Amino acid sequence: MLRVLADADLLAEPDDRTLSPKLILTGLPAHRYVRLLRYGDNGPSRGVPRRQYGRADSGLAVAEGWAELLPPDGNEGRDVVHTETSGPVLSAIWGKRAEYARNEMTPTAYPDLDGPTAADQRVRDGLAAEVAQAVGADIFITERPYLFETQAAIGQGVAICRTAEALALLSLYLRSQGEFIVFPAPDGTGSLSMNEGLYYQVGSVELLSQSWRWSDVCAQISQATGDETISELYGSLLRRLQRALKTRDSLHRACNVLQNNDTARTVLTELDSILIALMGAIDGTARVAHLVLGLSGKPHGAGWQHDQNWLPNVAANEPDLAKLFDPGTAHHRTLTILRLLRNTVHGQMLRTTAIQRTGRLQETAIRLPSADVSMILAAMSDLGGREAWGVQTGANGSALVDPADFVERLFPHVLDLLNTTMERTPVERLAPSPNSRVNPALRESATWYSEQNRRSIRWQLGF
Repeated sequence: MLRVLADADLLAEPDDRTLSPKLILTGLPAHRYVRLLRYGDNGPSRGVPRRQYGRADSGLAVAEGWAELLPPDGNEGRDVVHTETSGPVLSAIWGKRAEYARNEMTPTAYPDLDGPTAADQRVRDGLAAEVAQAVGADIFITERPYLFETQAAIGQGVAICRTAEALALLSLYLRSQGEFIVFPAPDGTGSLSMNEGLYYQVGSVELLSQSWRWSDVCAQISQATGDETISELYGSLLRRLQRALKTRDSLHRACNVLQNNDTARTVLTELDSILIALMGAIDGTARVAHLVLGLSGKPHGAGWQHDQNWLPNVAANEPDLAKLFDPGTAHHRTLTILRLLRNTVHGQMLRTTAIQRTGRLQETAIRLPSADVSMILAAMSDLGGREAWGVQTGANGSALVDPADFVERLFPHVLDLLNTTMERTPVERLAPSPNSRVNPALRESATWYSEQNRRSIRWQLGF
């Protein structure tokens, strides 16, 4: 069971049903596979029911669903109380780690507060992280800026997450248990769920803003001509993105367990699959463009990376579409990174290496191919910087990337490329009646594709 502590102000109020990440974040920890405790600097909120344990004059009145830091009692430690199914549990914070925050001057948190007030708040933040450790939390959901800046050993063993990160992590955990929850009830009384395939399909439709337009027009073309090629290309594009999203989950699961040779092999396998699926989706848009623009030659020669023998033909027919991949553009850089790493399937495969830092668990990194490393690093530098892509230098001077950071940086750039390319491709050119619309198979279960469902899945996938 995953144990979660959350700053109470980040969770939705009981009567709030407004669709928001806060509402979804409140509902997911209500699942039977998760144990949620709330926390506040000033203790439980007013009106929170308390259960009396022991005598009224000497027992504990414990706030249900809360972790409460008890007042100092003159001893070195501070007591923390919360409830389990077996009753109240007392744990303790020992030492002065939280007090260290009072005199830590490096963090820039709380610049709008005067010195003593900011110091007091840093101590409260440190105490909150220590409470998370004391109650055995796996995750502490918070937006306290000090905790993301300090180098102090506070809340050791707890993943301290911002709201968006926690929502994605909780959902990944539940998906790993086979629970594909779309809309959870905040109080845990019920939820709307999907099967695995539909979940990733709805997510793919949401992430591809041009999905409905392409779906409608491609189906219209197929119905009018009896040729399913265009519709099948669109369907393949969607399925490849679904596969990439599902494999992304598998890669993150492999990255978030103790690393060894077996997990390293899994990470490499999943990364290969992601690169192939995403490149296949991009190639699919090129084939559709080839057919729509009526270009000469066979469609299998289409590719946005073919700047010598195919892209000039696109430029002659649809110059604005071709310009998307001019050297120096964001899409050209994205394609450079993706295709050069994908191309390793044709030659020397990507390799992993283990990294061991003092005081940290072993990590798995991916070694960039030496033949193309300068081009890949240059493209990364121009797309947010190498650090954002998880680049680091190996012991022998080789260029390494953290696989999880790399994938999280790659996906948004590829999605932007796909959406912009689909938007600029005039698929209506082959439609017999460009202004009409049909109802393709994708909309047969339209209720599953409601805005509520799509937005919830987007947030849970971390986009």
